[in-house]
Amino acid sequence: MLFSLSRCLSLSLSLLVPGPAPITGVVVDQSGRPLPRAEVRLVSPASTQGGSTFTDIDGSFRLTPVAAATDCRVEASLSGFRAASSECRTDAPVRLTLAVAPVQETVVVSATRTDAPSGQLASGVTVFDAADIERRQSPQLADLLRDAPGTTVVRGGGIGNITSLFVRGGESNYNKVLLDGIPLNEPGGAFNLSNVTTEIRFTAEGGSFSTARATASVAGGAGRADYSAALARFTTDNDAPNNAFDNTTLSGAGGFTLGRGATLRAIGRMERGRTGVPGQTAFGRPDLDAFFQSHGGVWGLSFDQTTAALHQRASYGLATSHQASTNRTIDPPYTPSFEGRLAPFEFSDFPYDSHTDLRRHHASYQADLTSSLGAAGTHVDTALADWDGERALLSDLLAATSTRASRNNVGVTFQHQALWSRVFATAGVRVEHNDSFGTAVVPRGTATFYLRKGGSSAGTTKISGSVGKGIKEPTRTAIGTSFQRARSASARSARSISISDSHARAARN
Repeated sequence: MLFSLSRCLSLSLSLLVPGPAPITGVVVDQSGRPLPRAEVRLVSPASTQGGSTFTDIDGSFRLTPVAAATDCRVEASLSGFRAASSECRTDAPVRLTLAVAPVQETVVVSATRTDAPSGQLASGVTVFDAADIERRQSPQLADLLRDAPGTTVVRGGGIGNITSLFVRGGESNYNKVLLDGIPLNEPGGAFNLSNVTTEIRFTAEGGSFSTARATASVAGGAGRADYSAALARFTTDNDAPNNAFDNTTLSGAGGFTLGRGATLRAIGRMERGRTGVPGQTAFGRPDLDAFFQSHGGVWGLSFDQTTAALHQRASYGLATSHQASTNRTIDPPYTPSFEGRLAPFEFSDFPYDSHTDLRRHHASYQADLTSSLGAAGTHVDTALADWDGERALLSDLLAATSTRASRNNVGVTFQHQALWSRVFATAGVRVEHNDSFGTAVVPRGTATFYLRKGGSSAGTTKISGSVGKGIKEPTRTAIGTSFQRARSASARSARSISISDSHARAARN
């Protein structure tokens, strides 16, 4: 009896002994910004510890060693950064700072709908950061995008006229344009880059052809709040009459930390531009009264919260656009001529005054749940629901006619991401209901596999591929006023595979 009692007492006491304390911390870059999806692992000479995980969206991690953390190190690595390590400790969070390697890595918000390093994506990514914008001195976004691989920018005339972007041979309405998660595309997918600027800091500059730029910005923070605001103005002209371009941009953002991992942020941006349309001045008289005017704004409010393994984001945004194309005066007809040759026809002017007013409401909620399963990898499950309300007013002031159009789009997305040391896979499906084309189911899958992760002298080789479908919706002119089911919308398949090999040699002191 005494022997049995002592065994029970010994077993009860052993159950009260706590297990190894978890190791927590954060992984950041040299500027202090958190690095999501960096691999963190425990390294021990005796290999008695072990285990690995990936950092959350805020760069934080949590590891539970198999045994007490006495003789081990915490090591963090991310493609494009130099690895960093620190001694294991449980009395305070571990902070690991990754320095940028010779081949730079960038954290982007990709089609996975979560922050992800570009090296883990199955698609090509080009990022222009503040340093690039400052160095290139391109006042307009369209001129900056000309340097991106696989892109073609087409402008219908001088600066300020309708500007379209074509990526990898696709149509100009294939591009999804977002500002802090708020979609800016017109109905049908088109987006005019004519007066989108890139000014980010104070500068005043004058140049040839009557070009002038002036910007001013202010930013700061106090306690839990931060803010920034900027005003930019860009004007330019040349020796062609009625070809001046004038643009003004006002933008601002602010945030407030609510506590318990929650933040509330608001953004706003307004642009107003006007450009003259002289016509074909090389072949005859200019049109001195025609002009194109565009102004619009973007406003958004978002709520983010990260608690343990769950990240939530709820947001609302409104994008507005007003475009006016005007030529009210009928100029005398003329016969085009060039270098002494006369055209066999006469050119007649015609008046027009068309206005387009667009509004897009966007509301969404997204939840991301991260699970670390040790050797089975880290898994991120995402559930998303969003709504887009598109409103349009098309007016012909000369004919005194106007057309109103309205369309709603509701979609839900379910996605699973699996992360290992060398493999990153994503599978998802979106169910979308649109007032124009009804309901469509759009699956998508991507995978990236690192054949070689590189070292001090060897490069990095990865294979990536993707397969999926997309939706091409009808334009605002195709949908008309009735918004019946438009068969011009369809789901299209796309497949791609690529092999990339990059070499980076670590610098030696």
